[in-house]
Amino acid sequence: MRRLLRLVPYLLTTAVGIGVAVGAWIYLQNYQTTHKDMVSLPVPTRDIPAYTVIASEDVTLKEFVKGAEEPTSAREPKDVVGYITTAPLTKGWQINKRVLTDKEAFGDKQVVGVNVDAARAGGVKAGDIVDVYWLTPEQGAWTASMSSRLVAQNATVLKVCDERGQPLDETQSVVQGAVNPVAPPKRTPSVVYLLLDPADVGKVIGGAMPKSSFIALAKKTKWSVTPVQEVMPGAESATQGNAAPATPAQTR
Repeated sequence: MRRLLRLVPYLLTTAVGIGVAVGAWIYLQNYQTTHKDMVSLPVPTRDIPAYTVIASEDVTLKEFVKGAEEPTSAREPKDVVGYITTAPLTKGWQINKRVLTDKEAFGDKQVVGVNVDAARAGGVKAGDIVDVYWLTPEQGAWTASMSSRLVAQNATVLKVCDERGQPLDETQSVVQGAVNPVAPPKRTPSVVYLLLDPADVGKVIGGAMPKSSFIALAKKTKWSVTPVQEVMPGAESATQGNAAPATPAQTR
């Protein structure tokens, strides 16, 4: 009995030591879980549409776990403020530097909205580069001599909207507008906003007239230049009778 009593202090000391070790291990695990290395990255304070100049109030810093940052993400506000985003930016998420461009790159270009339908929109979405064609009114009796005129090249699509002026979801095909039975009614393009050279505005803006059906867009895979015929599309007579046949370069 005496021998057992002599062992009690040692047993208590051992128990306390084990308890301290276990507690320290648990604390260390919790600390590692809740105290990770973090990195501050600039993120939008709001959803920013494509082709918007990013202002200082549009950006704030947000903490991300170190290692979660994308290789192409902006690291500081100065990498973002004053630039134009060529793609929509999501509030609170990292900003991909690849979609940013210097605002001087757009120079003095102007924005024009034109009426289209699903076929004449050509499946375009925000960010696409397009050529703009002016169709003749005699679409029911189409002939090569009355096909179309190329009126603007290398225009940038800023936004595609439905008949209510709401931007279409970029994941939706603007040509087919296909939906499944439980999806909302299909939304098709009605207005496309284009970024144009000032010299091309007068040739294209007639497509903004109410119920205009003269504009058709041709999506491009790269920039190219083809001689553009002069045309004033504000009146139907401008495209009747004297339209030259479309060349292969114009119909690609």
